[in-house]
Amino acid sequence: MEKAGIIGFCYGRLVLRCAHFQGRTTFVAHVPALDVSSCGATDEARRSIRDAVRGFLAASADMGMLDQILQEAGYHREGEKWLAPEFVSVDRLTMNMK
Repeated sequence: MEKAGIIGFCYGRLVLRCAHFQGRTTFVAHVPALDVSSCGATDEARRSIRDAVRGFLAASADMGMLDQILQEAGYHREGEKWLAPEFVSVDRLTMNMK
């Protein structure tokens, strides 16, 4: 059975939500707002998602797209600070498949 958890971490002044999933042989860390993922052993997945997000943010900034990407993800800027969208709820959806 897979386990999932949601945590937040801060990148400078940017707070992102990260979901961690336990599969059969590895852990996956996913930042839904940026659609960035990494995998590995528990601690390795947590470290690599930070590196993956830093790389994604740096590349986005280099291309001049960071503000647009964050706005499309629901973030808004107040001065130098990016504010995360407020979650109303986080649910697990279970569906039957044919």
